[in-house]
Amino acid sequence: MKVKINMKKYLFVLMLLPMLWVGCEENNYSPHLRELKSNLIGTWQWVETHIELPSPHDKINPESEGYNEYYIFEENDTWRLMRDERLLRSGIFKIKKVTDCGEPFDGIYLYGSKVSDAIHPEMIELHKDNNDMILTIGPYPCMPGTSSSEWKKISSK
Repeated sequence: MKVKINMKKYLFVLMLLPMLWVGCEENNYSPHLRELKSNLIGTWQWVETHIELPSPHDKINPESEGYNEYYIFEENDTWRLMRDERLLRSGIFKIKKVTDCGEPFDGIYLYGSKVSDAIHPEMIELHKDNNDMILTIGPYPCMPGTSSSEWKKISSK
């Protein structure tokens, strides 16, 4: 007795598995990480940069520099940095637990167009200041940095 194998069914299942795996990736985030990502999505305007090394300027801002900068974070885990209307950089972001700097915390990492593009990615800290959401962007934790920038959310997606 021969067993007839229906290859179309197996092919369908094999094609469906990767889609299920990718589609469920977002659900692996804890509720806190989903909220963090939800708060991040949108457009952020540069407020000021604090320079940590001795320099003639402790702070710079849009008024002192003569331009505006904006970070735009998309639902598909991509970001763009704009100076006025010009694209400066873009890439992807990842939200993950930081465990190599003492007390574990949730971090948002900015990478170039591919994760492998960044040797030392920038990291984002998100917090509330009064009723405003403030984004602080600086170098990866545990590494000496030269500056950190503050951004204010101006629109949500």
